[in-house]
Amino acid sequence: MLWHAIQFEASALSERDALSQWATWAMCLTPVVSLEPPAGLLLDTGPSLRYFGGLDALEDRIRRELDGRLASIACAPTPGAASLLARWRDGARCAEPAALPACLGPLPVGLLAARQDHLDALESAGLRRISTLLALPRAGLARRFGQALLDELDRALGRLPDPRPRHAPPPAFDVCLELPARVDSALALDWAAGRLLERLCHWLQASRRAARRFELLIAHDEGSPDTIVAPGLAEPAWHVDRLRPLLRERLAALKLPAPATALRLRCSEIDAAAAESGQLFPDPASVAGALAPLIERLQARLGPHRVQRLQPLSDHRPEAAWQACEVDLTRLRRRPETSRQPDASMRRTPGATEKPAGADEPAARFAALPRPLWLLDSPVALGERNGRPFRDGPLSLLAGPERIESGWWEDRSVQRDYFVAEDSLHRLLWIYRERLRDDAAGGWFLHGRFG
Repeated sequence: MLWHAIQFEASALSERDALSQWATWAMCLTPVVSLEPPAGLLLDTGPSLRYFGGLDALEDRIRRELDGRLASIACAPTPGAASLLARWRDGARCAEPAALPACLGPLPVGLLAARQDHLDALESAGLRRISTLLALPRAGLARRFGQALLDELDRALGRLPDPRPRHAPPPAFDVCLELPARVDSALALDWAAGRLLERLCHWLQASRRAARRFELLIAHDEGSPDTIVAPGLAEPAWHVDRLRPLLRERLAALKLPAPATALRLRCSEIDAAAAESGQLFPDPASVAGALAPLIERLQARLGPHRVQRLQPLSDHRPEAAWQACEVDLTRLRRRPETSRQPDASMRRTPGATEKPAGADEPAARFAALPRPLWLLDSPVALGERNGRPFRDGPLSLLAGPERIESGWWEDRSVQRDYFVAEDSLHRLLWIYRERLRDDAAGGWFLHGRFG
């Protein structure tokens, strides 16, 4: 067992509830975090050492995350010993329980919480180090200075259990940040908004949750309503590298109606964070995961209503077989169902005669006719020479016809025979011939192009 203690300087905890916010951040390192007011944290990091690459790597990460804030870090096998060492000297370590008496011996008695009522008596007796207390008889020490002092020493040395209450992150995220001065440009708020986003991501990771939606409220002078910035998320996310570029794009396109005085970040729409697992080959879920950040960046830069996807519709008419709708990655994230196809002998009806080879070739050929992804806004009439379609030269018919007769229940009824054609420059075109109707003159039309 190994505990880390972080003792902050008073200047590093100037904001309200700052210690609780740092405790939520520490839950990214270990699930067992305890507050030690007014400026201390205790982390049970023993189970996390292997994951972070050892004691040195873990402490390096803690110091990087503190980002230069004044704090003292120490570790010991018990939380009480780690707290005493952190309040004594930065970087103090005691890895083995047997070494606790020697490590705690040089510490001043003034670090003990139970010494308050007996400080003058301890000073007058010349008991200034913990080592001098440990050298005294236990019964006499408890009788003269109280059992609380002896119990505190025993908990620090691991002789008595020292349970600590666990920190629990708040159920919702709502944090305000006062700006040191008025800000006229929205892009200048990026640094302050980034600090709030880091806290949000710490809260999400500590809660094992992912944000479906978050809002940044920009407060102005009295009388002006708050400006709300709500970047859209294609799917729930909890990484700051994913959320900060979206907010930066929105701030870059925002014009403040009045100088900003404070920021407020809140998030109440959350989902359980999906477990991440590495894979050797990509699947639909990983493809959607790579597509989601691109969609979010495009929506943040261009607007949510300008990024759409094509949804196929149940209609044979090409111009009516699709519609533009909002982006939804649920279908891409769904794994395709795979099932074992029975062989031909299992599908054959008993007593039925086997069809000759090639009997179904025309149907298969017509069903496999390709469709272009590039459709023209409206079909373009083509010329006709010697019974063949003509466009900058005669067109060669490569495949077809595919007959489409649909829409008779509407005013847009169609009766067409579609072909795949090739022009003189070897470009593939999708053309059709209008079948003669009472209200149509017939002829050839260009409806799409192949890439």
